[in-house]
Amino acid sequence: VRNFLYITMVFGSQYVPYIPRFVSRAEAFGLSNLVLFCLDDAALDACRALGQTERCVPGTPSILNKFTLPLMYLWLEIDVFWLDFDVFLLQDPTPFILGEAQRRSVDLLVSGSFADDCICSGLVFFKA
Repeated sequence: VRNFLYITMVFGSQYVPYIPRFVSRAEAFGLSNLVLFCLDDAALDACRALGQTERCVPGTPSILNKFTLPLMYLWLEIDVFWLDFDVFLLQDPTPFILGEAQRRSVDLLVSGSFADDCICSGLVFFKA
């Protein structure tokens, strides 16, 4: 059994009110392995108010955050699926992600843009 986490980051007064809904949506699909990288006090407080404080990681805003926290978990031999906070889940993506990584024999999957031929770092799978 692989160790596997979903990670997102959140900060700012316009996003903090959505933390309970984001977590609830993930949990609706059984994704209790969700970590929130909380980049301000309001986000950290909102995350902790949900009762599972171990999923709330404090931090500060930086362009590198999308890669810093996943790299720390990779060092701990934990696979990471990064999803931006504005991603709305329609189903549990775990079987597809793990299956696609195995089928392609890759350690990294990055989403693409539907409108352009370019990558989109809103969804990234890192295999430890």
